Amino acid sequence: MGSTGVYDLSSSSFVVRSIRVPSGVRVTLQTPRGISPSRVESITGPSSLEFISDTPPLNIIEVRPLTPQTAQPVSSSESNVNVVTPTVLVYPEESLKGSPCRLSPGTYNIPLTSETCSISSIRSIFVPDGLNATLYASDGSSFTIKDRSRINTITKQITKITVSSSRLNPTTEGGGVSLLQVIGNGGMWLLLFLFILLLLLLLFFKRS
Repeated sequence: MGSTGVYDLSSSSFVVRSIRVPSGVRVTLQTPRGISPSRVESITGPSSLEFISDTPPLNIIEVRPLTPQTAQPVSSSESNVNVVTPTVLVYPEESLKGSPCRLSPGTYNIPLTSETCSISSIRSIFVPDGLNATLYASDGSSFTIKDRSRINTITKQITKITVSSSRLNPTTEGGGVSLLQVIGNGGMWLLLFLFILLLLLLLFFKRS
């Protein structure tokens, strides 16, 4: 499904369970008319979403190119629209089974109890595009899972997990020096070094 437009897949009983949206595209998923409760989710690329709930089913797919108008954040006043952001899924059972907790960027202590989910131990994990997850075990070890990866069996007792973005930000917080500035300054020194080296070579060949 690569073209823009609206696709009604309700007649084929097709249900969206995962989706990958490329850069420059916004995809809106919604329930067919007559389905209650109604549900609308909007995903802006580049992004991906796995293990989408099928209750209620999302059978209507609208694909739109990302223009200056559609790139604006979806207003919270728009009816029943949920702007989906990638989250790390942690499961209480192996092989991504059981009721998962969805973790956005941040640090979480395990056991985790919140208004939306509760999990006493992590036994499997899925990390989508754009995110990293670092897991800290009770024995003092840690390991990082990078975007679009999964671990079906976690044997260690996880006590803390940190979720972060895997996309580099060219600027640092608090008015720090940007990565582009560092590269630029390094490039100037390199050019100066090459210029001096060229002068030394010219003097050497003149003497010889």
